[in-house]
Amino acid sequence: MRKDTSVESSVKRSPAPGTGAPAPGPEKAPDGAGPRLPAGQRHAHRQRRRRGAPEGSAARPVRRRNPRGQGGRLRAEILTAAVSLAGRLGSVEALSLRAVAREVGITPMSIYAHFETKEELIWALIDSEFAALAERLDRAEADKADPVERLRARSLAYVRFGLEHPGNFLVLFGTTGRPAPPQEKPEHLPGWPAFAGFVSAIEDCVSAGRAPQVDPRSAATRLWAGLHGMTVLRVSKKGFPWPSVERLVDDLLTDLVLDSALLTTGGTSRKHPSTDAATATHRHAGTAR
Repeated sequence: MRKDTSVESSVKRSPAPGTGAPAPGPEKAPDGAGPRLPAGQRHAHRQRRRRGAPEGSAARPVRRRNPRGQGGRLRAEILTAAVSLAGRLGSVEALSLRAVAREVGITPMSIYAHFETKEELIWALIDSEFAALAERLDRAEADKADPVERLRARSLAYVRFGLEHPGNFLVLFGTTGRPAPPQEKPEHLPGWPAFAGFVSAIEDCVSAGRAPQVDPRSAATRLWAGLHGMTVLRVSKKGFPWPSVERLVDDLLTDLVLDSALLTTGGTSRKHPSTDAATATHRHAGTAR
């Protein structure tokens, strides 16, 4: 039976109103390519292909631009992202501008408007972290009236910072991938205010007659070396039967800075629980892990 195509043919040959020409149908792509997309959709499709995104996936969200005159906010965001990444990595060596840009949600080239080189960003990162450490140490001793208690609080805060934030601690004091210091004098280095706080605290102990007449800077150097070594060892040798942080800090203060009246406030010496039980527990553990 012959198929009636008169209706289909009449539709195909129907002219467009007012033109006398056939009405245009949908725009077609070359054979086998499917229907041709509108211009806007074609552009979005090309962008997804360039980024390697699968078809139909949403475009990666773009960071919202700061209002005019607030470029300093972006600099702070870049620095915060760099601090976070370096802390997770435990080193500045593996830190890359591309990774920092991805963390913030900007292009790598946007970083150069605020930091000309990676080295400049690294030193800004270190400066920011040392400033935060110095503030933490000052805050720890702020409510203490006794000079020995102030020195003790500062020392404990130093160790606890390293134990609570080991990645950031290693970034501050590590050397791998670290650029040369921008200043030669130690007083100009980022970590100097934190160290100077120990010098000042020891000076107060000497002035109050709670410590022998020592060179405060030399005594602060010995104390810093002891606190730092204790912190690094506790981070790396977690299986060792360590005495409490308080006990070790007090022992360091006694041996390196203060006289036999160490930490005696109001005529009462500070007592520490015995660590024999902890030592016995690990007696058969061998070398610390």
